[in-house]
Amino acid sequence: GGDQVPALLIAVPIIAVLLGVVIEEALTGWRRPGPVVVPGLAATLAAAAAFGLLVLPASATDTVDGAPQRELATWLAGNVAMESTIEVEPLLWVELVRAGVPPERLQRTDDVGSDRPRATLLADRGEENAELPLIASFGEGPLAIDVRQRVNVVVLLVAAQAAEREASQEFGSNLAGNPNLSIDDAVRQDLGSGRVDSRLLTVLATAAAGFTFTIEAFPRTNGGDEVGTLRTVRIGDVAILNPATATDEPEALRLRDFFRYQLLPYRPLSQGFDAGVLVVVYSAPSPVGLLS
Repeated sequence: GGDQVPALLIAVPIIAVLLGVVIEEALTGWRRPGPVVVPGLAATLAAAAAFGLLVLPASATDTVDGAPQRELATWLAGNVAMESTIEVEPLLWVELVRAGVPPERLQRTDDVGSDRPRATLLADRGEENAELPLIASFGEGPLAIDVRQRVNVVVLLVAAQAAEREASQEFGSNLAGNPNLSIDDAVRQDLGSGRVDSRLLTVLATAAAGFTFTIEAFPRTNGGDEVGTLRTVRIGDVAILNPATATDEPEALRLRDFFRYQLLPYRPLSQGFDAGVLVVVYSAPSPVGLLS
């Protein structure tokens, strides 16, 4: 990034001076007893090394805006329950901690034999675990990071997810015809795609029995637009269907609380407002078997 250039401009002359001292010390040391030279060389080299660590990036991706590890850190904070951990290689562990992920939310692959239960999510680079279901993906090329769901029997989960998508597609298509919902073509397409989280679909359908509202969008939050399940919804124009149940509390707040006080597994990870629009988020990974 641009902030690396000034640091390097400062670093180059200072390192040059330090190296000059090293060379001078070495040359003059040839005319002095050997033991006198060693401390000076060691101190100078240590100073140069320490300064280099301060001014040079620890990872090539750190200089790229929106680097995959920072995108993953943001996704983890807003889309995965706090009690859930994600398994990563030691190097990626370092990068994610530097990107702001609390260490307790990560489990290193060289620490899986500890007393901690093994993480159900795995983040890695490359195709080594390509058979595991993809939850989210950040970046492109060799620096891309994929988040996958770890399971014992992959084929069983894949089959269950396929059945859930089919049921979600039918349920969502029917929900799109509910007269209490206002939706545009993009939302209608999402509802019929089979990609919307089953918990979210179920609570939206239940809410539509007591409220009218507009589904503004199902935001893409998993990196790529076509990656993973749609677990977030933006809702506006909320109104109570039955005036007899109206109170002084704003109707949008009542719908927010309708989501908030759902029983598990239908309770969202978060619900709040963004510029007056209700935003509801369900946690990853999405369960199966709720509609199928």
